[in-house]
Amino acid sequence: MPNDSPLNSVKPSPRVTLAAQLYATAAAPTKKEASQMAGLHPNYLTMLRDNPAVNEIIVGTQTRVSDEA
Repeated sequence: MPNDSPLNSVKPSPRVTLAAQLYATAAAPTKKEASQMAGLHPNYLTMLRDNPAVNEIIVGTQTRVSDEA
């Protein structure tokens, strides 16, 4: 059963994008810390775990980082 949460259709804000990038690059070791560093509620990035746009940011950033390594 697909997760029909309204959070799945949220367009990532600049702060969400920053949190996702911090997490993806391991600058923040946890989603909670990444959220806090970006000025979001500590659980916000975790709450967006099923959001395809946020996941695309995380995977894309991780891919770019690994390509540069």
